[in-house]
Amino acid sequence: MKKLELLKKKGKHLIIDKTAIKLVEPINTMKNLTNVFHLIYKICKKQNIISQDIEKENITEAMKSNLTYTWYHYYKFIFTWLYNWKKFFNDDTEKFIIWCIPMLHRANRMRLEKINPNANISSWRSNIEKIETQGINTMSLSDITGIPRPTVTRKLKTLIINKHLYMDKNKLIHPGDQGKYKAEMYNIQNTSLNEFSDFTAKIFNQIIFKSFSSKTK
Repeated sequence: MKKLELLKKKGKHLIIDKTAIKLVEPINTMKNLTNVFHLIYKICKKQNIISQDIEKENITEAMKSNLTYTWYHYYKFIFTWLYNWKKFFNDDTEKFIIWCIPMLHRANRMRLEKINPNANISSWRSNIEKIETQGINTMSLSDITGIPRPTVTRKLKTLIINKHLYMDKNKLIHPGDQGKYKAEMYNIQNTSLNEFSDFTAKIFNQIIFKSFSSKTK
């Protein structure tokens, strides 16, 4: 980071150069968060929890108007989420990323098929385990993750031994049944859901307050 001139040393202190801000400019993340909160808004509106009309632009503006608050709670959630999963995979982030791809493939298949969209967490887990996918080959996993193919092949061995993933007769990778690790993974999922709920509640309340304040002026 010093070679890239993102950090500068002043005495015993490290100072972040202001040009580094461009590297973490939250353009795509802001769009994704806006979509998430707009979906939450539509659910609340449908269930008559709120009566205000809120557009996507209002959501983006509300988050931008207090960006420090938004970003603090976002990073607090995302860092904890990543740390918990990294720890589960013995501090191996690459294993976690490789494991995520088949899992996301299965979850997306479930979303497209709209299987019991109103299910609770227990039903959702039961349903998603029944979803069959085409599977992903090693080369595709390498291309998607940016991890070299030999590294993917090596790390897949452990993931398959631990039943996090499995390989079919055509050497395609699928989500595994997680074996003895299932309960531990469920605990991480539950923790993540609680922390995500806390994060979204704080930001969504900010959006509602901002929207209400703008309309009462």
